[in-house]
Amino acid sequence: MTLNYELNNVKNIYDQIANEFDVTRTYNWPWINTIMDSFTENSLIYDIGCGNGRNMKYIKHKFIGVDNCEKFVDMCNNNNMKAIYSDMTDINLPSNTADIVMCIASFHHLSNNENRIKALNEMKRLIKINGNIVISIWSINQPKKTRVTFKNYGDNIVYWKNKYPRYYYIFKLDEFEQLIKEVELKIIDKFYDCGNEIYILKK
Repeated sequence: MTLNYELNNVKNIYDQIANEFDVTRTYNWPWINTIMDSFTENSLIYDIGCGNGRNMKYIKHKFIGVDNCEKFVDMCNNNNMKAIYSDMTDINLPSNTADIVMCIASFHHLSNNENRIKALNEMKRLIKINGNIVISIWSINQPKKTRVTFKNYGDNIVYWKNKYPRYYYIFKLDEFEQLIKEVELKIIDKFYDCGNEIYILKK
């Protein structure tokens, strides 16, 4: 898939649906809170693909959000959260500065391995030595309550309110882990929760 495909089926779609999307994303998944509870208090966390900032409301840590949807960035900044406009393949933040980099339900919007490698290398660049990367991707095994069904691995389109087509790539786990290996990150933990495959990585 090309960069234009990502532009048309991810970025431009979220630009259109940001306000409606914001209303439906007001909570954290419990597994995110559990992970954040395990980190040292006042850790600096970069939230890559932060959306409306729902994960950045966790008061025990300091956050900077990153998103390529200007409306989401504005929402965060207007709600006393800090966010910057940037693409996850080229993030305008300094190297070796984050205790944790989070990328929750965003990485699967990248449509080719070139961009996936770039994004993983950016996350690796940003974390301190002994820092953590927490990354989640949608699983092919979705619970019934999500009302999403994937018949195939690979390229998929999921419609928002039956109207707006959003691109998702559904990884085979060995395929995703090969990308992690290519950028020389280490898998510290991995688990499944509520339709998500979650990985914790280190340099």
